Amino acid sequence: AAACSGIRSLLALLALGALYARLTQRGRAAQTILFVATVPAALAGNVVRVVLTALLVNFQVGDITAEPLHTLLGLSVFLFAFVMLHTGSVILRRIRP
Repeated sequence: AAACSGIRSLLALLALGALYARLTQRGRAAQTILFVATVPAALAGNVVRVVLTALLVNFQVGDITAEPLHTLLGLSVFLFAFVMLHTGSVILRRIRP
C-alpha cells in the first residue's frame, strides 16, 4: 500500500482555501490573509488526525490503516481545516466589512 501524502492534502487544502477566500472576502488583503491562513489550518488538521489516530490505537479500535477508517481520518483533516477557514472568514468579515 502506498503511504499517505501530506503534500497532496496540503495542495488540495490550498486550492480550496484560495477558492473560499475569493468567494467569501471582498478585499484583496482579506483574501490573501485567509489564503495564507490555509497553511496553519492544514497543519492543525493534521494534528487532529494524529491525535485521533493515537486515540484509536490506544483504545485498540482495529486496523486504522484499513478502509473506511483510513479515509474517515483523512476527511477529518479537511473538515477541521475548513471549519477553521470558515471561522477565519467570519472574523475577517466582521473586522473588514
